[in-house]
Formats: sequence, structure tokens, C-alpha cells
Amino acid sequence: MRLLLLAILSLSLHSPASAQVQARPDVSPSAEPGAWDEQRLGPLPRWGNGLPRLLPPNATLRPRAVTAGSFMPPTSGPIDSVREYDPVGGILFRYSEYAWPQVVADCVAAITGDPSRDDRAWVVVADAATQAQAAVRFAGAGADLSKVDFALLPSDSIWLTDYGPSFVLQSGAPAIVDGNYYILSRINDNFVPALLAQDHFLLPLYTLGMTTSARGNLLVGSGRSACISTITEAYNPGFSSQYIAQLFQEYMGIDTLHVFPHLPSVVDLTGHIDMWMVLVDDTTVIISEFVPGSNATAIQITENAVAYMEGLGYTVFRVPDHVGPHPQASWGVHYTYANCIRVNDRFLVPTYGGGDPSKRRFDRAALAVFQAAAPHCQIIPIPSYDIIWAAGALHCISMNVPGRLEAVPAVHAVAPDGGELLVSGTTCDVQWTATDDVKVRGIDLLYSLDGGQSFPHVIAQGLANDGREPWTVPYLAAPNDQVVLKVVAHDVSGNVGEDLSAGSFEIRDCPRTVYDFSVNAGVDRWGWGSITNNWGQLDGIRSPASVGVEIDQIDPAAYSKIAVSDATGGSTDPNRYVSTKPTSGKESTHLFEFTIGEDPAAIRDVEVLWEGYGGMCSHTEIYVWDNVAQNWGDGRGGPGENRYMDNWAGKRDEPLIGHIRDGIHRYIDRSGVLAVLVYTEQAGKKTFHDYVSVTISHDGP
Repeated sequence: MRLLLLAILSLSLHSPASAQVQARPDVSPSAEPGAWDEQRLGPLPRWGNGLPRLLPPNATLRPRAVTAGSFMPPTSGPIDSVREYDPVGGILFRYSEYAWPQVVADCVAAITGDPSRDDRAWVVVADAATQAQAAVRFAGAGADLSKVDFALLPSDSIWLTDYGPSFVLQSGAPAIVDGNYYILSRINDNFVPALLAQDHFLLPLYTLGMTTSARGNLLVGSGRSACISTITEAYNPGFSSQYIAQLFQEYMGIDTLHVFPHLPSVVDLTGHIDMWMVLVDDTTVIISEFVPGSNATAIQITENAVAYMEGLGYTVFRVPDHVGPHPQASWGVHYTYANCIRVNDRFLVPTYGGGDPSKRRFDRAALAVFQAAAPHCQIIPIPSYDIIWAAGALHCISMNVPGRLEAVPAVHAVAPDGGELLVSGTTCDVQWTATDDVKVRGIDLLYSLDGGQSFPHVIAQGLANDGREPWTVPYLAAPNDQVVLKVVAHDVSGNVGEDLSAGSFEIRDCPRTVYDFSVNAGVDRWGWGSITNNWGQLDGIRSPASVGVEIDQIDPAAYSKIAVSDATGGSTDPNRYVSTKPTSGKESTHLFEFTIGEDPAAIRDVEVLWEGYGGMCSHTEIYVWDNVAQNWGDGRGGPGENRYMDNWAGKRDEPLIGHIRDGIHRYIDRSGVLAVLVYTEQAGKKTFHDYVSVTISHDGP
């Protein structure tokens, strides 16, 4: 049975020497600090600095359910979650010679070494030399290197489940969601999902404006539900439980969160739920059982979890966890068995008896429990004694890459997705995602002018499945707002799958006026600001007092630097306006205002564009001021924090683009001024600006 995600496998993870698709030409790497030097400093442990791990005083030790109260997909259509036990094409790892390389090698060998199986391993490595070292070690452990694909990109740590790409599905086809990670010390880790999505897997990327631990603290189960611990709420103190649930619903396809108290730090330094729970299938769960004499709070939390999961209809199995000494640690180490890897019908389970013979009886008991809980699965022990002192084992160092069983390709039309205005003669990126159980060999792009009844018009045929194709928008005899995109995928077996844009869009020949800072800077268009304390100084405030300094007073050349999209280097590029570094606890915030000359009644579309990035891979967002809601928002009527027009978390330039099609009067005030906010969330980080513009498509000359 083939379980491969071959839309991804057909592209693989390319090293620069063999890449079929290189980094996008419109972006450039920044000169941010390099990766953590593991050879000199040693490997980073799983726990991160600057994030809370203590249970709040008087915290309840009982789980609770939180159900999202609204649904507003931030993308081209609703997102579906991927369960922990869904089919996988293989597993993604990160490899370094200085961070438990044998543990990774043993996992890769277990996954790829069986000639009767086609499961793959994808491996992030720093450079070609590390790739060569990995290949030697993998082969020595028994791996099949023909089933291993490498991605050369910088990273800081081995804990890929916490910072890696979270895969989701749209119309059955894959996309990637990226949340904030430990920004203070693991900048390169935080950029890995974006690089994998854009340059390697070639998949849609949706950036979640919340600090998460990817799948390290998120176990997705049946019925669009997931289990998390309260550490996610601790990571995001400004967000309510309801709001966190809403973000998980919109970005991860999860309607209900089952929230469990996180273990006390004297037991587990991460607080992540994958250290003590495994979802085996829709009705079976494995939960750690701390041996008698263990921490009373940890025992109570896990016992309460048993009762809670049984109340949800699960059959619960228990594995014997305990806290004990380790030669690498001066504290008690949590020896967990729940922190395992699921690869289709196999479990890779950590064992510790190879390093400490007293652990062998626990190993035997745990392996027997896994076999009883998953009798249809093969249970494979992986020696993990060397790594466990750093508060992680196997699940922590891996990320599932989803697979597909169905023969017909799954396809999702990403953009245009309905509601857009495409102006004749301009260039539009058509975007899609497609996958198959074998290989997608070609993509056809078609469009309809009759609302999707027929598709006689061809954009391109026989394209590689790389997710993006530039399209010069045609001139039509008359404006047409019934245009629909069709994406058709063909696989090597002759099967065909297709998808249509979620709605119709418009093609029209109309004038466009570009407002940028190449002219009239400081006259009828302005840039203001530097910092705010936090979102509280922006929520419902059109002109924050702390954003009252014009940027040319900070840098006399500021306007000329943001007048043209010409920065090709990193943070020191002289063509880039770099904001003042915020002081401790302050966040980089900028306000751009444009006086629009066109009558709002004649405007067909407003395009807002900002190009740049936030320092240290910080999450950066653009908003527009909504005069009706009296708040910053997304230009579609959604006001408030995280209702942005577009966002980005990376270390190189990215164009953030938002469109306003309806209710233009809401956003252009009586003086003709449109206000745009650029907000970089991480405290103390600069914003690196390249270009800012507003483009008006309108009726008339």
C-alpha cells in the first residue's frame, strides 16, 4: 500500500546543487546571526529561554474543552487538520553531528531500511559537508539512502516537532502553517518552516500569529479536535482561551481544544503534552503513569487525564514514566515513553536500558503496552538514553509529512480564489497545491468567463507541480465578474483531479494609480513612528502618541529608501530603511498614510503593499484603519489584533499584500487619507523596510 505524499516527493527536498526550484528571486537572505554553534557550545536543550513553565498559583489540575466560536478561514478555503495517526509519506528530521546524531540515524534507518516499504525520511542539514556525514552515518545504521532527501538550510536545534512545518490539508492537498517559536535564541529554527514551504516543498504557507510549539504541544485527534497543554496559554498571555481556540480552528482545522494542565517544571521542563500522551487512533490513547513516589501534581494531572479521555470514549493504556538521575543533568530527568514516532503501521518507541540497565524493566513494560494498544502495528525500540536529559526524545525531533491513499490527485486552487479584481495587462500569480498517491506529472490551468459552466480558456498546460505560475491577465471585450479558475492535476497513472476557485473574480481593463514614496513624500503621504509598548497601544487608536515622529527625522534618507523595491542584501543593505531598535519591552510599529485623489465611489480595488521583514524572524503584520469599526483591521470588515491584511515571519524580504474591494469609504476618510499599520510583534526587534505602496484601480481616465 502506497502512503506517499508524492506531490511533495516528486519535488523532494532539494539541496542547492540539485534544486529544480531555487529560492524565489524577489527575496534575499538577511544578515541575521548564524545558526547556534553546536560544535563549540553543545546542543540546545528542548526547553527555551524566556518562556514560562510554572503552573499558575491555584491552577486547576483538571482538563477542559474549549470550542471555537467563529470561523473565518485566512486562506482560499477551510483547512482540515491532519491527525496524529493519519497516513504519512514519511518523517522530517534535522541532523547535526553534534546533536545526538545516532538517535536520528537509528530513526532514519528504521523508517527507510525495510525494502518492502516506501516510507521516506526528509532531513534538514546545514551544508553539504553535514549531508555527507549524515549519509555515512545513515547507511551505517542500515538506512536506504534512495529514500532519504536532504534540505540544506540553517537551523539551531534538533527539536523539529516544536519549530517545524505543521502540515494541514485544503481539499485534501497539503499546505504548511507556521507559528512563532523561541525567537530569543533560535532564530534560524523559527525560519525553517517558511524556507521548507517556499523553497523546498513548494507549498502554500500560512503564518499563524501566535506562539506555539507546532506539533510538540498539539496532538490532533478525531472530529477536528486536538489535545494541548496550558503551556500554549502561558506562551500567549494576551490571548483568551477562546481566542486561541479560534486561531487553531482557522489555521489548523481544529474545532475543539481539549486543554490539559502542563506538568510541573520539576518533572518536565517543556510543558508539552507529547511528553506524556499518545493518540493511537480515534478511540485509543496512551497516557503516562508515573511510578509511585513521583511528583504528586504530575500524578494528579495524568490521573485526571485518564478519567477525562475515558469520558470522551477513549480506551486508555498506561506506560510507566518516572523521573530519575542522568549523568548529563543535575536535576531529575523525565524518562518518557509517550514521546514516540508513528509511521503508518509502525511505532518507534524510546528506550533507556542501553544507557542504564535499571531502566530495562520499564522498557519491557512500555513496549508491551504499545503492542497491546496498537496490536496491528510493529513496535520498534530506539535507544534514547543519550538525548532524554535535554527534555525530549523521538516525537520531539520529528515531524510527520502527510500521505495519501486515494488514486485520484487531490487539488486545491489557492489564488485567485474569488472576489479579486484582476486588471488586464498586469501579472497575477496563479497558485495551487496538489498531491497524489503516486506522482503528479502535470498541471493545467484554465479559466471560465461564464461562472464555471465551461472552461475553454487556457492559462498554461503541462506545468510542473511547483505551486505557482505567473499569468498575464488578458484583455476582454467587456468587464467580466464571472471568471473562475480551474486547476487540473494529472498523475503518472492517468488519473485526473481538479479544483475550482472558491468563488468568481473579475477581469477589467481600468486605470491604476500607484501611490508610493518616489514623489510627494512628506507632502501628501507620510511615514510615522518607531515603537509602541504592545497591541494595547494600538487597539482602537488611529494615531498612537508613541508613533508621532516622522521617519525622515529618524533617518533623513528614509523616504528614498522605501520608494523603490531595490534592497537585495540583508539587514545592512543601504537601500533599506531600518527602524530604530525598540528598547526592552517595546515593539516596532510604523504608520503610513496616503492621500488618495480618486473618488471612493469610483474605486474598484485598493492594493496595499509593504515589503520587508521583522528582525530575528519576528512576526510582522500589515493592517488598515477601519473608520467604521474605529480600529485596525483586515480591509474586509474584520477588526482587531490578528485581523491583519497579510503577515510574514522570516529573515528575508517578503511582499505583504492586502486588497480592499468593498466598502471603500470605510478605509478612506473624508480627507482622502488611507492609513496603513506595520506591526512587528516581538519586543525589542527592528523592522527592515524595503518598499511601501498603495495602488488604486478605478473608473475613469
